[in-house]
Amino acid sequence: MARKVSETSRVVLGSMCALMLLSRSCHATDLNLFKHPRTTVQITNGLPGGVDLTVHCKSKNDDLGVQVIHPNSFWSFEFRPNAIILNTWYFCSFAWPGQFRYFDIYVESRDLDKCGKLCMWNIVPDGPCAYNSDRSKYDDCYPWNPSNPASRKRLLPGTLA
Repeated sequence: MARKVSETSRVVLGSMCALMLLSRSCHATDLNLFKHPRTTVQITNGLPGGVDLTVHCKSKNDDLGVQVIHPNSFWSFEFRPNAIILNTWYFCSFAWPGQFRYFDIYVESRDLDKCGKLCMWNIVPDGPCAYNSDRSKYDDCYPWNPSNPASRKRLLPGTLA
């Protein structure tokens, strides 16, 4: 019996030593085991009539501020999606003369596999259109969210900032 305890103790002690050596040789930030690569969301002003597009994007933890995108120009932002729970979510308001709209510009469960590291959107009056790399054009179009953000169905409960 004493021999079994001794063998078990050696295994435990050896494992602890190995973990200590590993922790000393690696910084926690170097072990990106549970992180996806950075993702870029690019928003292009495709509105007709040469009007500016005012955009305000947010997530639960980040307010990216108000941006003005000139005609046929774009603005982009980067973030690192949550690899474990797949709940990264950014929504934006879009304003141009006479219009004010909302759209969930990045929903990890919808977009992670669809656009990978670069999600490109073209904003047109009928709604945002995602870039389809198979057809090399913006033809994956979505409707705008309901006008009142408080009345819209939450895709991810508890994450509306």
